[in-house]
Amino acid sequence: MGGEIVRSLVYPQLFTARPDGGWAPSLVEPGSVVEADALTSVSFRLRAGAVWSDGSAVTAGDLLASSDERFVSSVEASPDGVVEVTFTQPLPGWRRLWSGQDAVLPAADGLFGGPFGVKSVTPGLVTVLEPNDTWWGAGTDEFGGGPWLGELHLVVVPSQTTMLQLFERGELDVVAPWASPGRVVVLEELAGDRVDVADASGWEVVALANPDQLDDDERRSLLTGLESSDVVSSLLKGEAWTVENLNTSGAPFDERDPADLGFVPTITLAEDIPTLGFPARAIQLVAADAGGLVPELRQAPTRLVSQWQDEGDYMVLIAPLYFGPSACLTCAYGTVAPGEAALADAGEAGPLHDVLVDHALAMSLWVPLRAVAWGESVQGVEANGYALFATWNAWQWWVE
Repeated sequence: MGGEIVRSLVYPQLFTARPDGGWAPSLVEPGSVVEADALTSVSFRLRAGAVWSDGSAVTAGDLLASSDERFVSSVEASPDGVVEVTFTQPLPGWRRLWSGQDAVLPAADGLFGGPFGVKSVTPGLVTVLEPNDTWWGAGTDEFGGGPWLGELHLVVVPSQTTMLQLFERGELDVVAPWASPGRVVVLEELAGDRVDVADASGWEVVALANPDQLDDDERRSLLTGLESSDVVSSLLKGEAWTVENLNTSGAPFDERDPADLGFVPTITLAEDIPTLGFPARAIQLVAADAGGLVPELRQAPTRLVSQWQDEGDYMVLIAPLYFGPSACLTCAYGTVAPGEAALADAGEAGPLHDVLVDHALAMSLWVPLRAVAWGESVQGVEANGYALFATWNAWQWWVE
């Protein structure tokens, strides 16, 4: 997650996720987007003056080099500067490409094209960013006139308890802890009216069952334990809400008794994100009650868990999944069901949704609310449940 946050600030993105659930043009020239009727392609212009920190232009070639081949078949620029992107399938949620968790990457290391550049990195501790004077949005009214900060320190904190302690001591200026029991109350006790809670979210906490390590029946057996989990109403009241886009109201996960597994599975989760252990323990309890082999928990920092997720190194993974403003199941679950990558699905109902449900590949658990708190000297902070983190508009922050 930390790497994605840095990339979103130092590299260009086509669009910025807005708190109202929309995409605002960033690298894309406002008003230039033209979508094909079947949404198999789209065209747009890049901002005039969009350059990397060495002065070279951001081009369609940069988009192509950093594109996802599962979804993008070509990126071409016409002589008059119109960029045309052709998709491998109809893709209504295409704005998630090169936006949100993704960005346009430079051809060489050390180049930056976002509002900030990297000044220094202390691995595992802090990344220091500084304003990028070549950013096309610098000083414009559209982007709030910034960046205003001389430096932005992104600090890695091993736990939310430590994070809140550092915030209380004034050693952190902005915090946005994950949903946990009583989180908003604690933030209000620490920061008073300097707390903002987003009323909508582009995140979901999900359980993913790996088809490369578990067959259909084994996946159903393990996900059965989640159906009796009541985490939101009992522990996360006011902090999250339940969703139905992959919930199946009892089917098909009840088709196999957890006692029949015959081996000890593992459940992987990030140890630094509170509450992820609750659904994992629900699976363990159901297996124990049925007389089956109790799954083992494999916990590690988010950075390592994200690596395992990308590599498919898990049996069951419980993790927050970023959807952004546009519901694009194809984008979000492309690595979960790679054999179904051709199934276009930009919403809650469609062929990919049916595959995920019928084959017990994924199950949505809850939507976490985004809450952010800040210190007395920082201004311009705003909660955005559709963004990656609280730094989504950091170029608009200033210090009094």
